[in-house]
Amino acid sequence: MFLETVLILTISLLLYIFLYYKHCFTYWSKRNVETLPPKIPLGNITLDFFKGSSFLVFADVYRYFKSKKKCKYFGFYTLFRPVFVPTDTELIKKILITDFQHFTDRASYCNEEVEPLSANLFSLKGEKWKYMRTRLTPTFTSGKLKYMFHTILDCAREISTTLDKIIIQKEPVNIQELMYKFSINVIGSTAFGLDIDCFNNPNTEFKYHGLRVFNKDISRRILFFIELFFPKLLFLFRVNFVKVPRDTTEFFFKIVKDMVNYRESNNAKRNDFMQLLIELKNDKTKGEFTMDQITAQSFIFILAGFETSSTLSKFLMYELALNPEIQNRVREEIITVLKEFDGNVTYEAVSKMRYLEMCVCEAARKYPALPVLTRVCCKNYKIPDTDIVIEKGTVVLVPVQGIHYDPEYYPEPEKFDPERFSEENKKNMISCTWLPFGDGPRNCIGLRLGLLQSKIAIISLLRNHSFSLNSKTNQPLKFQVKGVVLNVDGDVYLNAQKLS
Repeated sequence: MFLETVLILTISLLLYIFLYYKHCFTYWSKRNVETLPPKIPLGNITLDFFKGSSFLVFADVYRYFKSKKKCKYFGFYTLFRPVFVPTDTELIKKILITDFQHFTDRASYCNEEVEPLSANLFSLKGEKWKYMRTRLTPTFTSGKLKYMFHTILDCAREISTTLDKIIIQKEPVNIQELMYKFSINVIGSTAFGLDIDCFNNPNTEFKYHGLRVFNKDISRRILFFIELFFPKLLFLFRVNFVKVPRDTTEFFFKIVKDMVNYRESNNAKRNDFMQLLIELKNDKTKGEFTMDQITAQSFIFILAGFETSSTLSKFLMYELALNPEIQNRVREEIITVLKEFDGNVTYEAVSKMRYLEMCVCEAARKYPALPVLTRVCCKNYKIPDTDIVIEKGTVVLVPVQGIHYDPEYYPEPEKFDPERFSEENKKNMISCTWLPFGDGPRNCIGLRLGLLQSKIAIISLLRNHSFSLNSKTNQPLKFQVKGVVLNVDGDVYLNAQKLS
């Protein structure tokens, strides 16, 4: 009798799940929105989604619906949850910019009680995000970037020295590792006020705890998937989404508290982001800015700046190694401009390196850190000139990778062509077709800081060295997204040569 009862309950449960899925899978068809035929239990995703291909799948589906089906948008199912994917740039512009008030939040988990570090600008929602963005925006002006310029430049001084050591040892350069060390130094110095010196001390405690944030095993990817599409489960079970081990959280809180106390007790100041946050804390005219908030906003440098800046520089160096004529032109510009400034790398000098900026922008186009942008519909939105309503709570995915490789916007998209971003060509660029940092009010607040960091890295690399591709680098590169950021399977190795 017991086994019969269990069997009946099991069959009933499976039948309920089956019928529930079938009901959910009618969501887009009822609204006359094109979609791929979903399958139980994964919907339109496959197991490859969890193995490293992740959001790259949306680039393929984007091409199918935009080019073959001529759709301005399509529906997608992640398990049983409907997701809206726009392909039309005018609609994307409305979602990101014009009608932003309907799509103010990212699909990211934020629970200050369980994980205080999640209360950062990237993850905050609604009025809390708006308040924090307003407070932080003045810290990323051109004047403030110039204020932090020499702090970043100091972090880059060891790049050339480290290269020379590698050349003497007759070893190839692992450009990813080199850029990781530079990024860690920059983050440690600008966001936390620490002199890390990761080039000479690669096993620092700061690096150890920073890397723990980017655990990319299968459980982490599954949790990230749940965070995007089923965030209520995380609140229900009080899951620590960012999966920062408790001792790592305590480490960052301690170094921020110690640094703030030291500077305030000794009236010490430094040209870095930490100093700007301390000034916000002490400015009582605009509301409270707590120690927890300082720590969370410093922590965003690790989440948003560690892998993104290092991989951008890595991919650009890979392309320059493949295209020696472009590499030589960048180097010639660097040398020519620096002569105007008596050989000194200054903020003004870097700002004059137009071709370098074109190369950085093209690398960001070809290798966007985030293959998709996420938004959540915060109040019902009727798509103009249609009867279709994007309902409150619907996740919207903007297929950045697909757009960046769309030949309608970028002819020969596989080709690395900095001329796409010349002043003349930029005038004709369609809005929302270059999205490595997002767009609209919720774009990456550190956009210019990230570009500046990459430019300084490239200047330090190319000024006195030339590069070619080493045979240890897998060809062609195979994309993967095991965490959040676009990367490749395997390391990128370059041959470096000292210039006389």
